[in-house]
Amino acid sequence: MPRLQVQHRTISSRAARTPRNPLFAINLTDGLIRHSSANHKRETIAFSKRRLHAIDRLWHFFAWRSFVKSFSEKTRGETPAMKAGITTRRWTLKQIYRWRLFPHRVRLPKRWQGSYDRAVVTRAYGASEIRPLVHAF
Repeated sequence: MPRLQVQHRTISSRAARTPRNPLFAINLTDGLIRHSSANHKRETIAFSKRRLHAIDRLWHFFAWRSFVKSFSEKTRGETPAMKAGITTRRWTLKQIYRWRLFPHRVRLPKRWQGSYDRAVVTRAYGASEIRPLVHAF
């Protein structure tokens, strides 16, 4: 397997967080996650008690961010998925939750498999507390 070549760069934390900043995309994502998810705010009692639940909330966030939310707040036009050519229309949350991934049809990266299988263990609770998630959609 070929080795990944990475060029390490540092960006000043004092640099303006505008679209010209190389970290703009991740800074924006971080801000949206903190804004829209109580468990990711700086000081909260709504923290996720289990790692798996925090992962689940982020999967929901990324689906909403990609398929429902407009790319731009000013123009209220295409979603990121529309811009990438993945879909031709904005989806509703009901449409997103109607779909389910089946590993025998869609191969998941190995790192994501534990989340799908509900096998991410929170050390304080242990594996005995893991229960399959049942969706009522």
